[in-house]
Amino acid sequence: MRYWYRFVFLALGLPAQAGAQSVGIGTASPASSAALEVSSTSKGLLLPRLTTAQMNAVSQPVPGLLVYNTTENKFYGYGIGSTPGTIAQTGQGASFPITNGGQSFTVGGLGLASALTFYLYNAATTTVTEVVTVNLYAGAGISGTLLSTQTRSVTLATTTLQAVTVSFPTGLWLAAGQQYTFSVNYGNTALFPAGSSTDTYAGGILYSGTAAFPNFDLAFRLEFLPGQWAPLN
Repeated sequence: MRYWYRFVFLALGLPAQAGAQSVGIGTASPASSAALEVSSTSKGLLLPRLTTAQMNAVSQPVPGLLVYNTTENKFYGYGIGSTPGTIAQTGQGASFPITNGGQSFTVGGLGLASALTFYLYNAATTTVTEVVTVNLYAGAGISGTLLSTQTRSVTLATTTLQAVTVSFPTGLWLAAGQQYTFSVNYGNTALFPAGSSTDTYAGGILYSGTAAFPNFDLAFRLEFLPGQWAPLN
């Protein structure tokens, strides 16, 4: 790898020094804490120059990406915003007699998942306390990679519908344009997840275990912090 770095930099007419941890351009002793150090007293570092339209059209931007916006003549960086976004299916007109219900959903833009709310109906004649496990998978259905498992104890009064919210750990990234599936698992057969029987959500479908039900959806609300471009100056 060292010789490849040297070949690239020399082909560009730039002196370079590659160490085990650091690469230097214009310096033989790059800082050990830097992956890349550029040193010059007569030249600068030129970032990609894009119009606002071109910047917004960058496919799958990742946090930390830098460009120079020629429309606004400002440096821009891509990071995570502070205003939560949501993905939701709000219909709650049906309840499903399953103890392993799941729902797929589609993410519109890169973001950090923060919390998921779903709804359980207690059909029992007494108050029920139950430990609920929520799994989040990559892809449609529960055969994809397991990304997160969260558990919480819930208490539901008799014959009531209750919102249940679980929080995700920091750093759970959701990719733009990708599908994910959450599953809600418990043992009490008197608890029914609520949702819609009229296929009101176009971004996913209901699952019971591995079985898919395209005409049904669970009611849910996923909160996330979306990725966004922001001016740096």
